[in-house]
Amino acid sequence: MTLPQEPSRIAAVKLLLVEDDTKLAEHLVSNLREHGFFVTHLADQSSLEEALTVPSRFDIVVLDRLLGTFDSKGLLPKIRERWPQAPVLVLSAISTPNERTDLINLGADDYMSKPFSTQELVARLRATLRRTATAATTYSSNYSSVGNLHSRTLSKTRSTAFYRPAGS
Repeated sequence: MTLPQEPSRIAAVKLLLVEDDTKLAEHLVSNLREHGFFVTHLADQSSLEEALTVPSRFDIVVLDRLLGTFDSKGLLPKIRERWPQAPVLVLSAISTPNERTDLINLGADDYMSKPFSTQELVARLRATLRRTATAATTYSSNYSSVGNLHSRTLSKTRSTAFYRPAGS
């Protein structure tokens, strides 16, 4: 995963956007792509459930809390299981403290209440990716892809793969 500061160099970051509001999704896809993210958009529960079954890798997930009448909260543990290295940022019109803490306790890494600023969303995504890259020093061996390893070294010990930046 590439985590540069400059927006034009974030192209390696694969972002999964799960949002059922067509206008909001179009706006987010356009803006996130302008900021260099490679965006895959899913608009409903069935598309998300299907994505959970096929080989794919995402660096970060932006998940709408309510997809129509479906509460995506129930899929959060499955998302964490399928893409354990990918932080999840939840978007929701529900903004109570209990709601935020419940979702964070279920595995969300961040939470934004609607309406929100796209500029703030991009800043939070970058901050979350920086924290994740700094904290991530091990990956379970059951991953089929560890990400972009150019300029990194990789070694495997028992069932855990470790990486360290080149020159460390």
